[in-house]
Amino acid sequence: MSRAIVAILTFSFLLLTISCAKPEKSDIPASAQANQRSPASRNRGPVEGNGSREAALAARVMDDGFDRVPGQERKTGDGEAELKSKEEGQAGAIQEAGATEASDATEGESESTTNEGAAEAAGKKVMIADGGLQVIVPESWKEVTPASTMIEVEYSVPGEDEETVGRVTGMLAGGSVEANIDRWYGQFVQPDGSATKDLAKMEELEVGKLKIHKVDISGTFLEGMGPIAPKTERENYRMLAAIIEMESDASYFLKFSGPAELVEKHAAGFVEMLKGLKSPD
Repeated sequence: MSRAIVAILTFSFLLLTISCAKPEKSDIPASAQANQRSPASRNRGPVEGNGSREAALAARVMDDGFDRVPGQERKTGDGEAELKSKEEGQAGAIQEAGATEASDATEGESESTTNEGAAEAAGKKVMIADGGLQVIVPESWKEVTPASTMIEVEYSVPGEDEETVGRVTGMLAGGSVEANIDRWYGQFVQPDGSATKDLAKMEELEVGKLKIHKVDISGTFLEGMGPIAPKTERENYRMLAAIIEMESDASYFLKFSGPAELVEKHAAGFVEMLKGLKSPD
């Protein structure tokens, strides 16, 4: 009995001795604890803190040639792209607005010019040739009292000033077409002494049933009333004259004379007036 008790006590003492001799895990140095980790954990290297991770990312970015971390660079890039897109959109809107404004201005000028042309073409309807013809006179021409009783209608065509004006007259007349045109040639002389007839331009027009003989004469105009009246020389003058052969076998004269530059400016209006001639219904 005593031997059994002694054996039990001895065994318990040995167990107690072994338990006291084994060190606690917390007492093992950190280096030893690191060596006790699994091979996979040891291969990962030391665990990084927040500071070391940011340093590693910054180092990697610097190696790539940027001065921002990848996440920030991409975010900023999206912002720049959005800003650039907005700027391009604004520039496009400004350009479109400018183009629209320029287009509106051009259309406004074109419409204004068209309206003026329409007003000029519309003009004033006037009955001439004792009611045998209807003519459309440009609005800018001012009707004045005829200088002679032989003249049925007379208009003043405005120039740059009151003294620079053109004169348009209309009258019934007799005689042949050739005789009247030759008489008009005689009202002009040329500075170089050449024949006015050789420099004049002739044209024939047909407007409806009307036949019109138009002549264009330039030079020094010998202005005067009748063949024996005193003449006033008007240098650099021009005359557009037309003889209208009417259905009644009568003829009607329309003449436009004045400084060459002024006549040139209103020549188209005179021709349009001829083309608008018609017999009343």
